[in-house]
Amino acid sequence: MDKIKILYIAGERLFGNSYRKLLSVIRNLDSNKYEFSIVCPENLLFLECLKPFNIPMYVIELPGRVSTKYTKLLNSLQSGEKFNIVHSFDYVSGIYSRELKKYNSEIKCIHSPEPLIYLEKEGLFSRQVKKSTEQYLSQFSDMMIFENDFDKKLALNNKYVSQNKAVVISNSVNLSRFANLKKKNALLKELGFNKNDFIIGNVSNFDASNNQQIIVRSAYYLLKKYPQMKFLFIGDGKKLHSMMEYAKEAKLDSAMVFIFEKQNLQDYYSIMDIFVLADLWGGSSTILLEAMASRLPVICSVTSSYIPIIRDENISLTFDPNDTEGLFEAIEQLHTNKQLREMVAQNAMIEATQYDEAEIFPKIGEVYREVLST
Repeated sequence: MDKIKILYIAGERLFGNSYRKLLSVIRNLDSNKYEFSIVCPENLLFLECLKPFNIPMYVIELPGRVSTKYTKLLNSLQSGEKFNIVHSFDYVSGIYSRELKKYNSEIKCIHSPEPLIYLEKEGLFSRQVKKSTEQYLSQFSDMMIFENDFDKKLALNNKYVSQNKAVVISNSVNLSRFANLKKKNALLKELGFNKNDFIIGNVSNFDASNNQQIIVRSAYYLLKKYPQMKFLFIGDGKKLHSMMEYAKEAKLDSAMVFIFEKQNLQDYYSIMDIFVLADLWGGSSTILLEAMASRLPVICSVTSSYIPIIRDENISLTFDPNDTEGLFEAIEQLHTNKQLREMVAQNAMIEATQYDEAEIFPKIGEVYREVLST
């Protein structure tokens, strides 16, 4: 029996939620049944993560608006390879996956959008353009996969998809990768920490929505009371250097370490004492699940991406992402109460087991079979 040929398209330049989802799909689908190819911008970390899979990759940075040049390029790729399915993972790639379907009716198109709240936060003109684009492209989607019910409802209300072409499959975590982590003392030393430091970690790219500045503002007050606290930020993005300058101007740079994301992220989770996600909206639920699976006590802002996972107050401490004092109090509460830290960490780890890749991703295969049968 011939393998089902799938073309995955990612449009983000930075390693983020879409790449994590894509890697999860590739790890969990049966390579005896499926044959993969990938179109994406150049991203060294993603390329490194893909090495064990030996998957054909076309390094193409797709522009954010429809370009005849790139639609022709993808059409010529389809003419030669005859993919059965194209699957996209963010706004830009979603444009081109459905343009590919538009000119090649035989291919099945599946789109997994980033959290749709991002569209709602665009400026008026950009928001209208993107909403109109999504509405027009909906006719070329065979199925859309949403992370949660909130995004599905938003898509239905905005006519991005019809009810019979919408499904919810939550993000997932590779439990075996993050379970039973042992503290990497050599890594502590490498980063300039010592074994007595109390480390507060954050993993997210630096843009307007990820809101790391509220962590820095809280740190200004926390460090006056608890000088043994240290802060570890992992990520990239256009606001990284301005955030480093912000910390320096506040004379906090000696207590803060900024690094690009690494492939061995589990090693960095192992040295953290508390994990904080401060997103203003959206956010990467994959990162949240990784921290929970690593048995870290989590403090999490209340956003549409996180609410379905942290619905119980015993799983995570929560705060309003605009409330610096609220974050200060949550960090102080966990720092001074070891019993509470242990309870939250244990509950978080137990909750994360419900999102194991091995349980979640067979549902992706079911979606593939469904669209191919229609």
